[in-house]
Amino acid sequence: MRDALTAEGVAAFFASGADEMAEPEGGSRLLNSELAYILRNLGHTDMIVISDMGFPMPELQYNLDLAVKPGVPTVPDVLDAISTDFSWDRIIIAAEANTAVPERVEVLRQMCPKARVEPCESHVAFKHIAALCKAGVRTGDPTPFGNVILVCG
Repeated sequence: MRDALTAEGVAAFFASGADEMAEPEGGSRLLNSELAYILRNLGHTDMIVISDMGFPMPELQYNLDLAVKPGVPTVPDVLDAISTDFSWDRIIIAAEANTAVPERVEVLRQMCPKARVEPCESHVAFKHIAALCKAGVRTGDPTPFGNVILVCG
């Protein structure tokens, strides 16, 4: 039988700091259970597209919309959260990203130093590759050409 809840017990609980969210075992910071499920079901060479808010996401095996408002979350926010638990072999970007948002491309390289950042020939080609992905995650990122396709290692 559980102890009765008392005001003193509640006060002691909060005073102890036990209510603070601890980082899960293994260092994972991923809180979204749907995204965690998708990632657990990716295999070697599977691809996942992490898109900006305006990308025409194809219907894939798994589709997840994380967009809350413009700018929340961004593609790098999602990449940061999922790269704690996963390593990527390649990051595919549209060729236009190298000139339109070179600072974003550099951020990708810094976030995933072991992954090869590979531009495909165009944004149109990127959309065709995205249709081959196993999963898609839409963000609130307003960055033009900010989409990435992550290839599992």
